[in-house]
Amino acid sequence: MTDSVALIRMRTALLALAMPLVLMATAGFLATLDPLEAGPALELLSALRLHLAVLAVGIGILLAALGSRIALWFVALPALAVGLEIGVTGWMRCDPPTSVSADATRIEIVTFNITNANLANGQAIASFLLEVGADIAFIQEARPLAPYVARLRQGFPHVVGCPEGGDCDTLLLSRYPLSDSEII
Repeated sequence: MTDSVALIRMRTALLALAMPLVLMATAGFLATLDPLEAGPALELLSALRLHLAVLAVGIGILLAALGSRIALWFVALPALAVGLEIGVTGWMRCDPPTSVSADATRIEIVTFNITNANLANGQAIASFLLEVGADIAFIQEARPLAPYVARLRQGFPHVVGCPEGGDCDTLLLSRYPLSDSEII
C-alpha cells in the first residue's frame, strides 16, 4: 500500500469519527436552548457537549495536519458553538446585588448530587442533611434518601419530590413553607 493510499484511508477514518462527534456536540448545544423539551438522549448529549466539541476540534486539527481541506469545519463549527454558548450563558448571567439591607433574611442552602447508586450511604447522607443546619437542601439523584424522607421531615417539614412509592430523583427540603411547588 502506498503512502498516499494510507493517508487517504487515515483521513477517511478520522472524518468518519469526527462527523458524528460534531453532530452530537451540535445537538447537545441546541438542547441547552430549551432543556425542558430535550428528552433523556439530548440531556446526555447536552451534558457531554463540551467534551464532544473538544474531541471534534482535536480530530479537526489532526486532519488539518494530514492535509485535509474539510478539517476547517471540524475545528470552526465546534469552536463557534463553544464560543456562542460562553457568550449566551455570560449574557444570561445576572449580577449579584450590590447591597443587602440590614434586615434581610439570611438563608443557608445546600445542594449536591448524591448519585442514585449510592444506596449504602443514604442514612449517613440523611444524618448529614439534618446536622448541617441548612434552611433548604436541594438533592439530585436522591434515590438513596427515599427510605429516610419521613426522618428528614423532622428537620425539613416542607418536602417536594420523592413521592411515596414513586420516583425519588430530585428532592427539595425546606424549613420554610413552599407554595405551588412541584418537581417537573
